Amino acid sequence: MEAWSEVIVRGERIQYFLTEKAIHINNDEPLIRAIMQTEGALEIAKALKKQFLALYGREIAIHDYSMALEIFGHVFPDKLAGFLKKFPLPSLLEMPLDALMKHTGVIDIGEPGSSDIDRKVWDMLGPVYKQIATD
Repeated sequence: MEAWSEVIVRGERIQYFLTEKAIHINNDEPLIRAIMQTEGALEIAKALKKQFLALYGREIAIHDYSMALEIFGHVFPDKLAGFLKKFPLPSLLEMPLDALMKHTGVIDIGEPGSSDIDRKVWDMLGPVYKQIATD
């Protein structure tokens, strides 16, 4: 069984657990309140990456913006998918965007090659983080 830990971000207790290739975040009300604040998701990503580094002695191979978008994408799948559909996107993104519509209780953010099948999608979308986070 996972060993849940907490990190305080923006006054909210963000629950998470770490595995060798992933960060797992509890998708709950404190997480939602934290990401509703300006740059909240990005701050959570940085805080959890710091926890990963402390535990495993290496940085997790996920960009901050990619991780922040994945948090948004699991908490607000409809908003993210709706925003992205405003842009001309390659057809290969249609299925992953539809997958965003599913809600999960735990957000699994894994490195490339891990069980996180959406990693490439989040990495491709990372460069538009600022536009998505402020729209």
